[in-house]
Amino acid sequence: MEITLANGSPGEVLTRRVLLEFMHRYDLTPWNWTRNIHIDRDLKFMGQCLRQDGEFVIRIRSGRAEMLDPDMPIDLDRWPMLLSVYIHEQLHAYLDLRNDAVQAALPELQRLYPDVPVGGTEGARSEFSTYLHLLLCTLEIDSVAQLIGMERARALRTEAPFYRFIYDTVLRDTAQLRNVIRQYNLELPESEEISVPVEVK
Repeated sequence: MEITLANGSPGEVLTRRVLLEFMHRYDLTPWNWTRNIHIDRDLKFMGQCLRQDGEFVIRIRSGRAEMLDPDMPIDLDRWPMLLSVYIHEQLHAYLDLRNDAVQAALPELQRLYPDVPVGGTEGARSEFSTYLHLLLCTLEIDSVAQLIGMERARALRTEAPFYRFIYDTVLRDTAQLRNVIRQYNLELPESEEISVPVEVK
C-alpha cells in the first residue's frame, strides 16, 4: 500500500498513521481495489477516487488536525469517519470496474426513485452519480458495519452534511437497495477473489 502525502503536514502524517493502524487492526482486503492513496490537507472534498494513467488513485483530506502531534497515541475509536471515507472511495474503484452491471441496474433504480436530486447538499454531481451513490453508499454502510458494528456505521451517516437524500434513502430502504445489488451481481467478492494484493509498507 503506497500512501503519499501532499505536503507532509502534521495532519497528513497523522492521517497516514491512522490509516495504517486500521489496516493492521482489520482485514481490509475486500475493499482494497487500489493501492495508491494520496493524503492532502487542501483537498476540497473528504475523499475522491480518480483514474490516472489507467490506475485508480484515492485522495483523502487530512481534515483539520494540523495542531495535533503526529506522534500522539492513536485511538481508532475517534476515527470512524476516516475508515468510512476510505472504504467509500475504494468502492468507487470497485463499481467503476463493474460499470456494465451498474448500467444494467440503472433502470431499476430509476423505477424505484424516479425523481432524484442533483447537487447541493442532497444529491451527487449528476443524476447518474446520485443513482450510483445509492448503490455505493449501501455497500459502504454494510462494509463499515462489518468492522465497527451496524449501529455505529449507520450513525456516521444519519445526519450527513452532504448526500442527504442518498444517505436518508439508503438508511430507510436498506433492504430494497440490497436486493438491487444482489439482483445485478454487485455484491463484493470474497477476499480471495480480490484483484489487488496489498502489502502495507
